[in-house]
Amino acid sequence: MNIVLREIQFHKIRFLSATLGLGILFLVVLAMQGIYQGLVKDAVSYIEGTNANIWVSKEGTAGPFIDLS
Repeated sequence: MNIVLREIQFHKIRFLSATLGLGILFLVVLAMQGIYQGLVKDAVSYIEGTNANIWVSKEGTAGPFIDLS
């Protein structure tokens, strides 16, 4: 523990920049997770809102939500 405190004491700029970098990384990961969850929620609500019994898409495509059809 003593080494950690001395490292922080003598290398404040390095510690602050590393802390800031990790904080920004964490925020980017949270933002990406939120964007992904939003896309999934929109796709599910679109599918559930149509009340369709069957989906028709162009031959050779992976589906209506993956490729352009």
